[in-house]
Amino acid sequence: MFFELCETDYFVKTLYSQVPSCYTWQNNKFVLSKWGGDVEGWQGIKKDPALGRVYSIHPNNVEWCHLHLLLQHVRGPTSCKHLKSINNIEYPTFKAPCKAHGLLEDDQQWDFTLAEDALCRSPYKLQELFYVMLIF
Repeated sequence: MFFELCETDYFVKTLYSQVPSCYTWQNNKFVLSKWGGDVEGWQGIKKDPALGRVYSIHPNNVEWCHLHLLLQHVRGPTSCKHLKSINNIEYPTFKAPCKAHGLLEDDQQWDFTLAEDALCRSPYKLQELFYVMLIF
């Protein structure tokens, strides 16, 4: 549904994690929010400091983990193929474009994962996640 939204709505050329602040989920589709403050430069678009949830992915699930990472950094993707393509080169996995974008050069993705999970996980689960990160 997010990909379809990116194809049809010019404003949504944003990051996946920012969609809940300007859209609500109604009748199995995203609809522009009617609440919140006006978005500068966009007449009729409202932005609400809503809490949205982008589920975390366990690092053992490598491809899904890299897909999740790409969704946090690529603006307005219209398909998985779009996420896997950079400069008209289509990569076979989600890990390859992550490397091409420079997202795996340091420990930034682990910092992001810990910060994201700290909002909704118990201390025990955070400790478990940290151990998994050390192993992988």
